[in-house]
Amino acid sequence: MRGKLFVVLVFVWTSEICWGQSELNFPKFFTAGELPNAGFAVVNPSAATATVTYMLLGGRNRTVSTAVRTIPAGGQLALSGSELFSSLGDGGWVQAISDTSGLQGFWLNYDGSLTSLDGAEAATPGYDQVIPVLTSQTDIYVANPSTSQFVPNITFLLIGENGTPIPGSFNLTGGPYGPKDIIRTSVARLCNCDTSQARYLRIVSTSRVVATAVIHGFLVPTETAVVNGYDMETQGITSEAYFPHMVSGATGGADYTTVIGVTGLGGRIQNLTFTFTPDSGGDSISVNRTLESRGSIRETAQALFNLPPGFQTGWIKVKGQSQLTAFAAYADKVSGGLAMVPFQPKPRSVLLFAHIADLFPWWTGVALLNATTSDANVEIYAMSPSGGLIGGAMNVPTAGFTIQSNGRTAKLLSEIIPETQQRTSDGGFLLVRTTNDVPLYGMELFFTRQLNILANVPAGFLSADVNYIPPVP
Repeated sequence: MRGKLFVVLVFVWTSEICWGQSELNFPKFFTAGELPNAGFAVVNPSAATATVTYMLLGGRNRTVSTAVRTIPAGGQLALSGSELFSSLGDGGWVQAISDTSGLQGFWLNYDGSLTSLDGAEAATPGYDQVIPVLTSQTDIYVANPSTSQFVPNITFLLIGENGTPIPGSFNLTGGPYGPKDIIRTSVARLCNCDTSQARYLRIVSTSRVVATAVIHGFLVPTETAVVNGYDMETQGITSEAYFPHMVSGATGGADYTTVIGVTGLGGRIQNLTFTFTPDSGGDSISVNRTLESRGSIRETAQALFNLPPGFQTGWIKVKGQSQLTAFAAYADKVSGGLAMVPFQPKPRSVLLFAHIADLFPWWTGVALLNATTSDANVEIYAMSPSGGLIGGAMNVPTAGFTIQSNGRTAKLLSEIIPETQQRTSDGGFLLVRTTNDVPLYGMELFFTRQLNILANVPAGFLSADVNYIPPVP
């Protein structure tokens, strides 16, 4: 698998990290048939080799298989489920634990025919979570990562656009669920109603759980999208959302659509201001929308900003008065690719993107946004899986440039770091940092060159106790 598919399965994202320990939870239930095409990648940004214990968990505290692997300092390990585990049993969900803090991870599922591929970062545990986007063809997975005998009861609340449970939804309460258990359900099972009215799912538990959703039938017929549950207690309270990339309209045989979704997490009505700043240099466009208490708004950028005909690119800011969560979805309506991008709650001066897939048939694109009033001096390091530099020398960044205040850059990785296309095999990750501590929002998309597959690589960040310095090659 590593030689065939795992050129595209190298990802990073944040997880809940205990002091001196990392726990990565991937709560999708993978069948035995899916595991050979499911990839699990872990990055170790620490200065020491990390020993990681992977567990394939069948639910109800049943371990199907265990594997122990080491990851070099500043390096990465990306393996399929069948490469990791000696026994696949009937399948299960995956948890990775290490005594080394700061590890970050991602999973990806591939249908084997280059028609559908997507995944998500390690999920963050929470008591009250929101899955911010749904379709009637959405599969829901909720896992209890704890070994404690305190077992959670879980309530599922299917919510409509106005912030209230939709008529006919069951508001299902279930449990108790034991240690390492996993729930598998769907929107259709939670609602004897018109499921097209469902905008998001709220998951309330008596102890912390991890949740993810696999979304089918959103914008395009074949591609899937994956989003994790968002919990404001553990992932941040904010009344703003920034998206460093917006693309809309036809160009070069593609026809792009960007959808922006916002869900209110507080108990008050909000007046949202959406602002689009185009790359063309024209004036920004701002529009207002009313968001009901715990309500949801979902619109295409074309309709939201009444964009003129033609191809448009730029970035978007959403500003409210209370807690919110948000996402952007990108699709090519011609070739059928789709990617779902959760918002980054807080800008960072150091970002990690642990996917480099730039050899045929893949491309990778990176967008970075500086929403401050100061220019940002940016360095980018391209790292190999072993922790060495791709291009560059003696701790010199592979690329360096300035992003002006309230400005952004959005380019193919090959335009920023040509050396990523001068290798015999793909893999590795990117470190982005600003030398003057100006924080950035960032995102990475990888995609096939015919655009029938798009996938999101969220911006990860280093935990406070990890001081990562790119090594000498």
